[in-house]
Amino acid sequence: MKNRALRKAFVGLAFRLMICALVVPCVAGAAEFTPRVVNNNETVVLKGNVHPLARPEFDVGLTASSLPMDRMILSLRLTPNKQAELER
Repeated sequence: MKNRALRKAFVGLAFRLMICALVVPCVAGAAEFTPRVVNNNETVVLKGNVHPLARPEFDVGLTASSLPMDRMILSLRLTPNKQAELER
């Protein structure tokens, strides 16, 4: 039962992140938008944020795209330069 719930949670998260990746640039494009290439030197790997049961051996495949996902929070922090640019 836990495996199915985890699978649904991960698929739901991936779907929501994909939608955000499509919508946010469109909204930002209303103003001036400059595409930004992600530099791997600027990324941070967060440790301890994945459930211990979220491992490949428990993956049982796809789930329905209509599966609702509740209680998900994605928190991002901008660099000081990007935050100042956003506030301008």
